[in-house]
Amino acid sequence: MMKPFESTLTAQTDTPQPADAEAATSSPARAPTRGDALGALLGRIGVFTFRQLVRRFGRTVHSSQARWLEGPMGRSARMSEDIYDELAEAQGLTVIRGTGSGIVPSMARLDGPSFSPPQLDPRIRDFYERTSQYELDLTGETQPLSRPFLWVLVNTVGKSLNQLSLPIRGGGEAGRGHKVISEIVELVDRAGRVQLTGWSRKDAQAKDASYIAFYDVVTPPGHDSPCIKTMFPVPRGSVTVLLRPKLANGRFYLESDGKNYGEAGWYLILQRADGTLKVAQLGWFGASFEVQADEDGHLWCHQVVRVFGCSILKFRYRMVRKSGVV
Repeated sequence: MMKPFESTLTAQTDTPQPADAEAATSSPARAPTRGDALGALLGRIGVFTFRQLVRRFGRTVHSSQARWLEGPMGRSARMSEDIYDELAEAQGLTVIRGTGSGIVPSMARLDGPSFSPPQLDPRIRDFYERTSQYELDLTGETQPLSRPFLWVLVNTVGKSLNQLSLPIRGGGEAGRGHKVISEIVELVDRAGRVQLTGWSRKDAQAKDASYIAFYDVVTPPGHDSPCIKTMFPVPRGSVTVLLRPKLANGRFYLESDGKNYGEAGWYLILQRADGTLKVAQLGWFGASFEVQADEDGHLWCHQVVRVFGCSILKFRYRMVRKSGVV
């Protein structure tokens, strides 16, 4: 059983490098502006608000009673891909890279009364089991009324945490969207079993990561079949999403629209000093993924994010197998 990352990792500190060492390892940095300072301030306010809301409205749960919610939690104020190596060292695991693996070791792990993996399109199954062998393009689109709020959220809290800083509107060249650079890592125990999978993504034109997550498969108490569990570490906590799989009309869906605790949905989690968890379930927040293959064999994923049932954000992913990959 994985130990909570919060309780095993020594707190990180930001130790400035000597000027000569920094110059030797990086190009000259852009001078901070007032806009940068304001964005950082708003980011800290956003994180503080997140923690206060969970403390105020969340339920207290002992980790032994909610194994399906356990997972890595951030220790530093800013997330980075280093969290994979840090967790592995703290847990006695080994980080494996470059194996051509996917976010789910085998879709067979999702087999249950509500989902039958053999009925899944082999091309879609290949993507989930061999995600690292695919190139991704991403386009984001928001509803006009929600665009200002999302822009502020992404450009303050997202950039402050180096997490979830995804494009919210527009595409790249030739309408193909923003090219995404991604990496899959596996955290393996001494017996060779995959304990967790990590997936980091960034815009090819950006320097910082935009999406740092861990993946697992769990069965929550409010659902009769296994779900894909996505964990986004944040300072001393995580945003955890449980996605229930289903098939309909030849398409594959992942949905997180649960209204009650224990269902597939969105959870804000804080690790408390006494080892318990403070958990807030966002019954008013939901997302769905629809994945299909076109006539050319390319895969498309349409993601819709909803608040109180109303669509506020849409993403379109184009997934193409890398050339030369068998």
